[in-house]
Amino acid sequence: MGLKELQEIRANRDKPREKKKYSIPKKSAKKLKQEAEEKELQGGNPTELDIWFAERRKELKGKCDFCGGKTEKFNNETYRFSIAHLLAKREAMFPSVATHPANYLELCYYGNSCHTNFDNSIITWELLKDSKEWDLIVGKFKEIYPFIDQCERKNIPSILLNEI
Repeated sequence: MGLKELQEIRANRDKPREKKKYSIPKKSAKKLKQEAEEKELQGGNPTELDIWFAERRKELKGKCDFCGGKTEKFNNETYRFSIAHLLAKREAMFPSVATHPANYLELCYYGNSCHTNFDNSIITWELLKDSKEWDLIVGKFKEIYPFIDQCERKNIPSILLNEI
């Protein structure tokens, strides 16, 4: 850096700076194309899971079941972020009850990130057992339990099995 540049910086340091403008990046052309191809493969028809999410949205209250924070109920693009599966829908976990009407909790995604923390086991079953939400969780689990495939029952946390 030369002397001239330093003098210019000193001369401009007391002037108000232009505020940075932040924006959410637009989806890339590649991502848009990929989504269009996926929709085309489905024939433009919603999947069973799409329908399940839409039905659960009707039941949302707009408040997180854990912290009481705001959820994404009213956002058409992100409402799914606030619908957390009580029992994971992954193939290796509980696909038989992935679309069961009781297999969800309404959790905030932004703010305290209860959804992410629940999915990543930062909010553990043991922590939940000592919370006011435990009765809600056990009630939903008891409703779902008869519909869980026999081969998936080995994945049920013992803390929940003790409630049966």
